[in-house]
Amino acid sequence: MYKWSNLFLHFLLIIVLLTGTVSAREVKPPEPKAEAYLLVEISSGKVLSAHNEDERLYPASTTKMLTALLAIELAALNEMVTVGEEIDKVGPGSSRARLRRGDVLTVEQLLYALLLPSGNDAAHVLAVYLARLEHGDTLSIDEALEAFAAMMNERAAELGAVKSNFVTPDGYHHPDHYSTANDLAAIFFAAWQHDILRTIASTPRYVWESGNRELSWLNTNMALHPFLEEHYDSRVTGFKTGYTPQAGACLIATARQGERELLAIILNSDREHRYPDTRQLLDYGFDSHGYRSVLTPGRVLTMMPVVGQAPGGPETVGLKVVGYYGDLFRNDQSLEFHYQWDTDLMVLEGEEAVFLAPLQANQRVGTVQIILDGQVLTERGLYVARDVVAARPLPRFLMPAVLTASVLAILAALLASYSVWRKTKKSSTETGSD
Repeated sequence: MYKWSNLFLHFLLIIVLLTGTVSAREVKPPEPKAEAYLLVEISSGKVLSAHNEDERLYPASTTKMLTALLAIELAALNEMVTVGEEIDKVGPGSSRARLRRGDVLTVEQLLYALLLPSGNDAAHVLAVYLARLEHGDTLSIDEALEAFAAMMNERAAELGAVKSNFVTPDGYHHPDHYSTANDLAAIFFAAWQHDILRTIASTPRYVWESGNRELSWLNTNMALHPFLEEHYDSRVTGFKTGYTPQAGACLIATARQGERELLAIILNSDREHRYPDTRQLLDYGFDSHGYRSVLTPGRVLTMMPVVGQAPGGPETVGLKVVGYYGDLFRNDQSLEFHYQWDTDLMVLEGEEAVFLAPLQANQRVGTVQIILDGQVLTERGLYVARDVVAARPLPRFLMPAVLTASVLAILAALLASYSVWRKTKKSSTETGSD
């Protein structure tokens, strides 16, 4: 047995981890009809599936997410806004909240008018109000709309949506008004931080009353309405629809199943496949992926043999990590655990490298890498789970006596061997003289 002072020991252990709550069956990858799509796990931001996610396409009314975000960031929800002539700028064939000149609504009520019936008139009212709030009341309607478009692009760039260009507050078609699935995801995550926007986007119906006037706004997201059995999906919780002939049918949808939430973005589908496309993405995300707790603080990750321990001591020692690591993985993905040890703490026992006592609880003895498809996901230190006491050496005062006794024993053994050799040689000589 000897110590390896320059030994590099690597152990590769492949472990397939399957959670008990997620089916391990293979799920067919999604094949939506949409020109571009994106599926993201909301809590981690992890992309589960994507196609043409950076392709510039027309976003239609999904644009209104950005308009709503700016309203939340620049104005108070209870501020009163009077509808003006800006609603006359709304393009023909637009979806409307049926606002009239002179109507007075709070910013919050305008957000309902914007996001539920997808009111282009509400978008124009908010755009003009916010632009004048930022740049002064002297702006004309056209100047205010132009200023608001600049505000939209500035905020989008701040969020990392750099492949987009916004011209209108409502997404009404313009050849220079475009975005990507990835950019819309960036805008969504900023909007998602605001409770009021999550609440509004999940509301199936809202009624606005003013005097004798009453307007009922139905959410254009058909997946939220149980009476629309063909499109209803109990998992869907929001967020925004969009359609123009040039953009096709678009949908940004959030969904919850258990504790998990997903974001699905569909661009340039058609009205027949928009909701089936979304459902297909959500089915894939929920059925084919599961969360795995890979490393748990205090839990023994692996056992290693140990020598040099006191009588009755353990023959193996458990190793643990500090800190938690878990993530979302496809059910068919295998993780590799790659261990590397501190070789100054090891000896060679036969052909096996083992730890040498003493070892102290929480002593660092190596590292573990978690690897997926050749990529290191994380690296953590490995620590001893318990004390391992070394065999007690002889008391110092006995060492000279033990050494003397050992030397005498060796000398006695040598003398005995020599005596036997002499007798054997003498006997051979006498036999040879006959």
